[in-house]
Amino acid sequence: MKTIKQIVLTSAVLLFSTVVSGQIQWGGKAGIGASTQSELGNIYKNNELSLGYNAGLTIKYPVNHWFAVKTDLLYSQKGMSSDGNESPSQTDKYGYLVLPVKAELSAPLNKQKIFLATGPYAGFLLNATRETENTSTDIKKQTEDMDLGISVEIGTIKSLSKCDLQLSLSYDMGLSEINKDNNDIRNKALVFSVGVLF
Repeated sequence: MKTIKQIVLTSAVLLFSTVVSGQIQWGGKAGIGASTQSELGNIYKNNELSLGYNAGLTIKYPVNHWFAVKTDLLYSQKGMSSDGNESPSQTDKYGYLVLPVKAELSAPLNKQKIFLATGPYAGFLLNATRETENTSTDIKKQTEDMDLGISVEIGTIKSLSKCDLQLSLSYDMGLSEINKDNNDIRNKALVFSVGVLF
């Protein structure tokens, strides 16, 4: 746990140093997502989706007019729900501090840009709870400390007078095991986000 905190703090310092250098765009983003858990390679499992939110900082380094490298420092909620047809309904919620690194390709479209971005992400577990009917249980000890995966994002960028407005839809495909008691389960999430870059 101490090592994870050191990694997060070091990353935050490096990102701040990059912002101070004045060579990049920086801003914030927030969104809402629908997540589930399934086996490796499966995009979706036939169970109920769990709704959660994402919010945090975003930084982008434009290499040229069509290519950029970007990263975020986000609080992200993921999880899964069961409908309770064969057992009591259950919702698992996981909170992560997520650091993605993405390569972004963009192209002009009318008075805005469309973009496609992809790259790996690392999520550091902050909290984990299981809600069954009226009971809430801490399941952090049953959950792996990290969530590793690949993120793919598409969206639009609208240049305003003082900032860029970004709308995007991203899909996170978890590659690492989440539950210590079930090695086949990975996080999967579809997230709609709104961001502002200065």
